[in-house]
Amino acid sequence: NPDRNMSLNGSSSAYARMDSLINWIQLRHPGKDRLTVVTHSMGGLFVEAYLRSRPASHGVSRWIALGAPFQGSEMAMALLLGHTDVF
Repeated sequence: NPDRNMSLNGSSSAYARMDSLINWIQLRHPGKDRLTVVTHSMGGLFVEAYLRSRPASHGVSRWIALGAPFQGSEMAMALLLGHTDVF
């Protein structure tokens, strides 16, 4: 299935599908123009690339990445444990 072949550089329809999903959610929740997105694992890498590709128009206000290969979960756990020196 070609739709399953996503690339992180935006050469597939993956970003357009994300745009459509965000628009669909916003239409069903009037007045909520910014979303919180929660991702896991490779979803974190995809959303990072997606947000970078649309810096001013992505419609996301918060993003929570768990278990992504860029140490997001480790930083979250450190913050939960009270370590404020992770930044």
